[in-house]
Amino acid sequence: ASSRRWRLSSSRDCMARVAAAAVRSRSPLDILARGYAVVTGAGGAAVTDAAQVGAGDPLRVRLHRGRFRATVTDTDTQPEPGAADG
Repeated sequence: ASSRRWRLSSSRDCMARVAAAAVRSRSPLDILARGYAVVTGAGGAAVTDAAQVGAGDPLRVRLHRGRFRATVTDTDTQPEPGAADG
């Protein structure tokens, strides 16, 4: 009986670790740690398309460790080859 209880407990622990890893992989900070950034425009809205900004527009860039300001110098609104529409 105690062996069965140990297997159930071990199985639950394993499932909990897998679930926790899945949640962490979707964490915004963990995503930033993989090299992504959150870019916002002057009004604070996320910039998701180059067509949202123009030359001279100020941006705020949030990284995993820190943030900085940037200014748009030019834009290219053509999608990357093979990029899916989002």
